[in-house]
Amino acid sequence: MIWEFNFLLFYLILLVIISIFTYFSISLYQRYTNFSAKRSDKEKEEVRKWFVEMKGLNYDSEMFYRDVTSPKKMIVFLEIAEELLSSSSQEDNDLIKDFIDKSYKDWLRVGQYYLKKSSTHKAYYAYATSKLLFKQEGRDTTELESILLKIPLQSSIYSKNHAFAALTSLGNPHSVVEGLERLSHEDLTPLNTKLITDSLLAFTGDFDELLHLLDTNWSQLSSHYQTAVIDFARIKGSAQFQQFLLPYLDGETEDVDYICAVLRYYGKIETEEAYPYILSWANNDDVDYIACTGVATSTLIAYPGQETIEQLIRNVTSRDWYVRRNAAEALSKLVDQPQRLSSVFEGEDQYAIDQLTYYYEKRGLSYEY
Repeated sequence: MIWEFNFLLFYLILLVIISIFTYFSISLYQRYTNFSAKRSDKEKEEVRKWFVEMKGLNYDSEMFYRDVTSPKKMIVFLEIAEELLSSSSQEDNDLIKDFIDKSYKDWLRVGQYYLKKSSTHKAYYAYATSKLLFKQEGRDTTELESILLKIPLQSSIYSKNHAFAALTSLGNPHSVVEGLERLSHEDLTPLNTKLITDSLLAFTGDFDELLHLLDTNWSQLSSHYQTAVIDFARIKGSAQFQQFLLPYLDGETEDVDYICAVLRYYGKIETEEAYPYILSWANNDDVDYIACTGVATSTLIAYPGQETIEQLIRNVTSRDWYVRRNAAEALSKLVDQPQRLSSVFEGEDQYAIDQLTYYYEKRGLSYEY
């Protein structure tokens, strides 16, 4: 009994200590965040004042350079700049655009400074460049592009990503392609293909010219970045690679991600010559390429016909769940009357029946037994 009482007492004391510690921790955190918020607001107000003072004849080149070579002040500068750019007030818009125009040459100086600094510094600079409106009619951004092209050579993934995003924001297709080539040749830690595709989609120049240059310089890109470009062309609905990519479905590459990207491309860009290859991949049962089988099965939606239906009926009983699901979804879109699929609904594969039932019910249809 005494032992139980001592244990209970110890437990209560421990709870009190933990409660006190938690209370003081929360109090300190709230004080810190309030202080940080007040400090941040103060800094932002100083930057706003700075913009107004530098408008017109009051722009101070050395003051701008001195302040923005501090990453912390650069981020505050960027936050305020983005607020003004997105403001509904024309006065705010004009204020920041005028400021960016006046500070452009000094921004180049800042870039040269950051090139000598750490990868983190480079990432800050590239990120800010990607968000600000440095692309203006009549402005030569060659020097800024040159600075950005130097960043990926010895930088972190963050720096590379922001540098490439900044290049696409400037709208020069030649620099964008050169950036991809440099990443392809030196990159031991390649950027995620989705990051590259997203940056390409944000390109502010002539998309047709960019796609043409990417096609022309295809051999200079690694297969990893080629995959990102294929996704980009698919999303843009470009037929630039319509004939060019056919060999990649016929043994030109063994890269699963690459083959899947090409299959998705032909799902968007319907190409008669691609159909036999898509059908062949949908019929593939090599476990190493089962992902390609799944994508090809979905791609067949773009190629309706008897051969397609027959292949999808085979795939709906596949041992692979994704192939089965994709086949069921495709069949529900291509075959308007579930009764036409009696061979499946009256069959013994309950998984296939369940998948088809699910997708037809989404369309408000059902098989009548």
